[in-house]
Amino acid sequence: MQQISDTLFTSSLPMKVASMDIRTRTSVVRRGDGGLIVHQPGPLDDAFRGELEQLGTVRALIAPNNFHHLFLKKWRAAFPEAELHVSAGIPNKQKSLSVTGVLGTHAPDVVGDALTGHSMEGFYGFAGRFDEMVFHHAPSRTLIVSDLIFNLPEKMGFMGWLMDTRGRGTTRLLRAHMKDKPAIRRSIDHVATLDFDRVILAHGEVIESGGKAALLSAYERLC
Repeated sequence: MQQISDTLFTSSLPMKVASMDIRTRTSVVRRGDGGLIVHQPGPLDDAFRGELEQLGTVRALIAPNNFHHLFLKKWRAAFPEAELHVSAGIPNKQKSLSVTGVLGTHAPDVVGDALTGHSMEGFYGFAGRFDEMVFHHAPSRTLIVSDLIFNLPEKMGFMGWLMDTRGRGTTRLLRAHMKDKPAIRRSIDHVATLDFDRVILAHGEVIESGGKAALLSAYERLC
């Protein structure tokens, strides 16, 4: 697990799509009382669970968009006392999953002042809605996102063609869901008012600096 600051940690985890490992990322924020907020729970094994237990007690699990839900049942079983807050489409995809709440326009109360949540509007299409909420970790000047932007190698063979993203940018799938571009523009402009330089994302390397410029560049001609 990579330590970003005293209260923010992130881990790149294996995840295969079409037999190719594109990896996914789980981030952990430690509240002032020591409780842990797990953003985008990914593959969970004994080693990762051990790292979490060394950091503190898991108090909340956050599934921030409708396309990152595959591992939630395992996390729910591992941490039954933790609150589980999910994006609006996940309860229909995971009907047997017991959730605490559905993400709206703001972060759930359980995160306290550790994070602020910001809903991204205007993304919906053939695969449903994204319903993504991004999170701002002010102490480290970090924006934590899921699929809003990728940071993948320039050359990825078939997977690169499938996603149609080059370096820091949006994927073919996300662009197909950009149905209300004025709403997307408003969301991007709002996020741009936040004080951040680093972007932690689900797929690809953390953008350690220049993250705001990278995000604005990715959407410059799209909306």
